[in-house]
Amino acid sequence: MGDFRKGLAFIAFVGVSAVGGAAQAQQQVVVQGGAQVSGQAVVQTPPPPQGQVYIQGQPPPPPGGQVYIQGPPPPQGYVVVQQPPVVIMPPPDTLNIPRFRFGFDFGIGYAGALTALGNAGGFSFGGGLRLGVQINNTWAVFYQGYVPFAIMAGVNNSTGTAVAGLTIAINNTIMGEATIGHILHLGLGPSIDYVAGGVCDSSGSCLPYTGYPYFGANARIAVTFGPRFPWGRQGYSIGLDLHPTFTPGGVLFTGIIGFGREWY
Repeated sequence: MGDFRKGLAFIAFVGVSAVGGAAQAQQQVVVQGGAQVSGQAVVQTPPPPQGQVYIQGQPPPPPGGQVYIQGPPPPQGYVVVQQPPVVIMPPPDTLNIPRFRFGFDFGIGYAGALTALGNAGGFSFGGGLRLGVQINNTWAVFYQGYVPFAIMAGVNNSTGTAVAGLTIAINNTIMGEATIGHILHLGLGPSIDYVAGGVCDSSGSCLPYTGYPYFGANARIAVTFGPRFPWGRQGYSIGLDLHPTFTPGGVLFTGIIGFGREWY
């Protein structure tokens, strides 16, 4: 009887040991490479392809040997779009240095003569050229050559006789000019003028101009619209030139509105 009990106990011990061993075997998963972790199920991710690196727990990187690091996702309902910074560049300003000054224009206007034979008025037309130095963004000195044609008619108030005149001149002015706000030009200077033609009345008396040099003056006001560059400014201009010429027989005058172009 004692031997029978001992046999049953031995069989029970063997059975419990077998069950426990099976349970322990189920709790152990052998990881590739021979490592064992008791009581945990460990699944090893296959190694990344050659030339690629990624952080464990993130999706595999895109192909091509790139490094991919995934950040936290944006909140639900939001789309994150990264925009490049917007850089607004100021317009280039003109350097405040000496440079070449050039301009030309053509225009029409008024002509008048105050002479001993009487006063006459009419219209004039002509063109001009400017060459010189723009000292800085404000001041300039240049030569202005202008060729005005004048056709005039009038009456001698003393005698009641008709007066008419026809002249052409070459005005040579050395002008100093101030530019305000890159747009407005104010110029003034003396002039040496060569005048040909004359003024006559209906009685046959004439006051000729035979090309001798006379003293004159020129005042100029103009506006220029155009772009500015580091090396200078340029644009289209609208200007008014007022020019008296002083002769022994009286004063000749022209006022011409010209349209042209300037580099200054």
